[in-house]
Amino acid sequence: MHNRARLIAASYLTTHLLTDWRIGLARIGECLTDWDAASNALGWQ
Repeated sequence: MHNRARLIAASYLTTHLLTDWRIGLARIGECLTDWDAASNALGWQ
């Protein structure tokens, strides 16, 4: 998934659906094959 798509997904989940960022981080981590925990966690925060 492109970084821009990750940003849009994170923004939508946290701003519009009022979801805690840790839930979105865990769900996206389950779906991606190119997951990097350190890099992605900082992006979600």
